[in-house]
Amino acid sequence: MVLCDHLSKNGDIVDTIPNLSDQFIQLQSLIGQIQSQSQQQSLDQTGVAIAKKEARRHLVDVAADIARKLSAYALMANNVSLLKEVHKQDYALLRMTDEQLRESCQLIYERGVTNVEAAAQYGLNSRSLTDLINAIHAFTTMIPKPRLTETEKKQATLQLVKLFADVEVILEKMDMLADVVKISQPLFHGGYKSARMIVDHAGRGFILKVTVLDTSNHQPLKGVTCKILPEAGTINNKERTISKKTALKGGFYLKSIPEGAYEMVVSKSGYKQISQIIEISKNEFLNLTISLEKL
Repeated sequence: MVLCDHLSKNGDIVDTIPNLSDQFIQLQSLIGQIQSQSQQQSLDQTGVAIAKKEARRHLVDVAADIARKLSAYALMANNVSLLKEVHKQDYALLRMTDEQLRESCQLIYERGVTNVEAAAQYGLNSRSLTDLINAIHAFTTMIPKPRLTETEKKQATLQLVKLFADVEVILEKMDMLADVVKISQPLFHGGYKSARMIVDHAGRGFILKVTVLDTSNHQPLKGVTCKILPEAGTINNKERTISKKTALKGGFYLKSIPEGAYEMVVSKSGYKQISQIIEISKNEFLNLTISLEKL
């Protein structure tokens, strides 16, 4: 985005460089798509899950109350079949799957409607039955939401991986095109290179960023241990091992690390450990994405 701002302010120079304008337009389009997918990826499903839990608890409370009234009536009327159908305790309803709970509550409602007059002396009435059917409808609409939200987040993550790869291709082309005017437009070229430097939001420069994903679903993995060891035979042999753990979004940054070759060992309980060689160059930002496979 910083690079786009620099190019927009120097449109007259951009227009003189063959194909740079076209690449710039593509870059802007990709940035817009990334922002859109990023918003989808960051959707918090906690609120949805809480709302569903509350709807479930309310349904169980209402259904269990009506079930108790119907059970009392069925027992005193020697209606064995009805008693078997409606005698549901709170804990039994709570242990049911979403679909089982919906079906059981629907059956309790239907038997309640059929026996509302006969069971009136036990406290059953049309108002309580209305409360039950409303609770059933409210819970039914909530059943797919948490799963749907999680699926949408996964799809957004997969799309982001592709979009960032497309951005890298565009940027590589733009970097080479910008070098065409390194001598003739030194101020523009210097500003371009400065804009291409990766700096975090607090203004601190970083040398290494590592992101670890789950191979099966491309979701970020928290608590992954990454040990960075100087590779045997390099000038870094005497440097101490660096150990980091990934944060909530599956990544970590390093601000300072001597240049040279390193072996990075990545491990997490329940996943296959992997190792790879990385090269740290002075004043160059290295952005790594690593995928771990479950055992």
